[in-house]
Amino acid sequence: MMALLYIASALWLGTALMRRLDLPLYAFERPALAVTLGLLGWTWLTLLTAMVLPYRWSLPLALVLSAAASVWLWIKPPNSPLRRLPGEPIAWIIWGGFTAITSAGLAWLFWTHDLISTSEGIFSAGSSWADYGVHASLVSHFAVATRLPLDMPIAAGSHLTYPFLIDLLSAWLVRGGWSLHLALLVPSILLSIAFLQLMVGFGARVFGRIGGVVLGLTLVLLNGSAAGVMAAWEDWHQSGLSLVTWLMHIPR
Repeated sequence: MMALLYIASALWLGTALMRRLDLPLYAFERPALAVTLGLLGWTWLTLLTAMVLPYRWSLPLALVLSAAASVWLWIKPPNSPLRRLPGEPIAWIIWGGFTAITSAGLAWLFWTHDLISTSEGIFSAGSSWADYGVHASLVSHFAVATRLPLDMPIAAGSHLTYPFLIDLLSAWLVRGGWSLHLALLVPSILLSIAFLQLMVGFGARVFGRIGGVVLGLTLVLLNGSAAGVMAAWEDWHQSGLSLVTWLMHIPR
């Protein structure tokens, strides 16, 4: 319950900040900017309060400060009109297809490949190397403490000079009742989709069209070239599984 309250507080703060900035945005950029500003801004606020107070005081104080800031920021309604997407209405069809596919694809990969609990322990996608070990250690380290720790959990005696904000946010969600898997999953999905939407908007401004932007981002998501499609096709063909079954157990 508390984890949902934290996420809602962050998204409300982000929406209020987006309204106050009052920028001429595309329709899809508004929620993307609200998510980005909200999750990062709210986590910065919780970091500042946690640096001076124990968690039992710092988190409630951060919620109160966030709510007060959101109310104050919300008072000024936006005046800037929405930008027209170049190449309408085809551009909206391209955007819709890209958004649906990337959102579903990223959500599915995060859900099936990130810190999955099995009878043999916890594993994540092979391509993540040691990243998830570090992030999971930091999240757990922050979550189980009573106040913000300033040491590195994977290097005894080393001073922690920067608590990765996304890990700190996940730690709050773990303290709020979510599993480690879910606490990493939700911010990852929200921020990944938001960043992609903001890149689409930036590209549309620079190039004056959306088709090339979507193609470029698609290649980026395929590790830089369409070779990823061929590798995926080969994996599926050699597996002997149905497409749905194979997508549930993507090997690489």
